[in-house]
Amino acid sequence: MHAWEGLEVADAVAAIAERDPRKYRFGLASASSGTADSGGLALRWFGTVGELNQFALRVEPRCRGLAMAELINFKQALGPVSAAVDVQGLTEALREQYNAFSEPAFRILWWGSLEQLRQAGHPWTRELVAAYRQQPGASAPQPVRSAETADFVAYLQQHFGG
Repeated sequence: MHAWEGLEVADAVAAIAERDPRKYRFGLASASSGTADSGGLALRWFGTVGELNQFALRVEPRCRGLAMAELINFKQALGPVSAAVDVQGLTEALREQYNAFSEPAFRILWWGSLEQLRQAGHPWTRELVAAYRQQPGASAPQPVRSAETADFVAYLQQHFGG
């Protein structure tokens, strides 16, 4: 059982808010649909792909306002995608399939490991690493080196809580 299971939404989010991505290495960045700014943006960290997947299926929709019949329908529709994540991992194709069900309520902007985030190989991670390097709009920022990880994690915690 995960620390957030069985808790109300706000308590579940609080239970993971201060996680250090050097220990909880799998991240999930989400936002209300049409929003990529800090107002609707969340970056949360999990110990395993399975924990991230369960949070994305059971808590994230409730954070974004899905309730009752809408939530039940969402979970049922997303079942095959969630099962595929358990088998295949956090792929871009599965993220896109997830978003096909989660919109218009919200979308997953990125999911992956801290190492993948540091490499800035995805459009959202490139924007984040460029902002960390104070090079907004840079199309190919230098990846975050291992020696910079502590500073990068401090940046993430400052900008996303924790």
